[in-house]
Amino acid sequence: MAIKTKSKLLIIFALAAITSIFMVVNSGLQPTGTNAGSDEVAGDVNSGQSLVTNTPTEVVATPPPRLNVITLRDTTKFRYTPKVPDFTLIDATQWKSIAVGPLPAGTSRMAADIYGQSSADGGNRITWRGGVINGSIPSIWDWATTHDFGGGGIYIHNNGPIEWQYIRIHNVEDGIKVRETPEYSNTGSWVLRDSYFTAIRDDAVENDRFEPGTVQDSLFDGVHVFISEQDETVDSNTPIGPDEDDTIYVKRSYVRLYGTNGGDGPGRWFKWLGNVPHHKLVISDSVFAIGSVPRLGWENQKIPAEVSWVGTNYILWLGAPGAYGGPKPQGVVFLEGQAASDNWIAVRNQWLSDHNLPAQNFPADYNPYDAPLVQIPVISPSLAQ
Repeated sequence: MAIKTKSKLLIIFALAAITSIFMVVNSGLQPTGTNAGSDEVAGDVNSGQSLVTNTPTEVVATPPPRLNVITLRDTTKFRYTPKVPDFTLIDATQWKSIAVGPLPAGTSRMAADIYGQSSADGGNRITWRGGVINGSIPSIWDWATTHDFGGGGIYIHNNGPIEWQYIRIHNVEDGIKVRETPEYSNTGSWVLRDSYFTAIRDDAVENDRFEPGTVQDSLFDGVHVFISEQDETVDSNTPIGPDEDDTIYVKRSYVRLYGTNGGDGPGRWFKWLGNVPHHKLVISDSVFAIGSVPRLGWENQKIPAEVSWVGTNYILWLGAPGAYGGPKPQGVVFLEGQAASDNWIAVRNQWLSDHNLPAQNFPADYNPYDAPLVQIPVISPSLAQ
C-alpha cells in the first residue's frame, strides 16, 4: 500500500514539472541565468543544440520637434517684432508690409525683426516663407542719406540654422540681415532661396556677423550690393569658428547691380571689408551684371581671392561696349553689348517663368523702381511640409 502511494506521488510531481516547463515556454519567459532576458544564442554544451530566444528588441524613436506655425495676413504699416520658439515657420504668403520708409508713407526702418524666446536669444530652425515688402524710401536720396536712415527688410536673430524662402523685397536699405545672437558665437547659419529683390539701397544680403550661408535660385534685379561681410564689431571675437563651415555658397542666382540711390552709381557684388578672416566663396551657374561705373570706381569692384567657380558663370557688362573696367575672373564668361543684354533678359525671364511669374518686357538695365511687386508662388511640394 505504501509503495502504490509513493508511486502516485512521483507521477504527480512529474506531471507538475512538465506543466511548469510547458507554461514557461509558451509564455515567452526566459529562464534565469547568465543570458536571461537577452537575444543571444545560448548553446547546450551537452547536446550540441542551440536555443534561440524570441524576445523582441524595443526601439524607442525620438519624435521630431513639433513645428510652430505662425500665419501672417493682410497689409501692415507697422514693424513685426515677434519672439518665437525654436522650430518656427512664419508663413507670410498672404502678408504685405509697407512699414519701411520715413513718415508719412512709412513708420519704421525695418519690416520685421525676429528674435528667439527673449530679446537676448537667437532662434534655431526659424523659417520665413513668402510675403511682399514694399518700402517707400525716397528714390532721390543718395547712398549716405539712405544709409543713415538704415534698417532693412527682415532681420532674424539666430543661434542655429535659419532660412528665408519666396520673399519679395523692394526699396529698403538692406534686404535681409543675419544677426547671430550672442554675437560671434559661431553657431548660426542661413539659407536664402527662391527670392526676388529690387531697388535695394545698400546690401541685399547683409552678413556682417560672419555666418556661413547659401544663396540659391534667387533674382537680384537692381541692387546696390549683393552680399556684405564687413568688420563692424569683430574686435577680439572670432568671426569664423574652427568648427564652422568657412564657405558661402551661391547657386543659380542672378545679380544685377544698379545705382539705386539718387545719382550715385552702384556698389559691388561682394563687399568683403576689414582685416579679418572672411568666408570663401563657391559660385555655381550664376550671372553677375552691371551697367554703369561703380560709386567708388572700378578699383572698388573686386571679387574675393578665395572663390571657386563651378559650372558656367557669367559677368555681363550692360553699358557701352569697351568701357568695362571691372574684374574678369579666369573661367568666367564675359559678355558685353547685345550679347550681354540678351543674356540678362533671358536669365531674368527664365527665373520668373520657373517661379510661375510673368516675363518682363523691360530692357536689360532698366530702373528697378519699375519692377512689379507680386507674391512669389510657393511651388516646391517639399516646402509645404
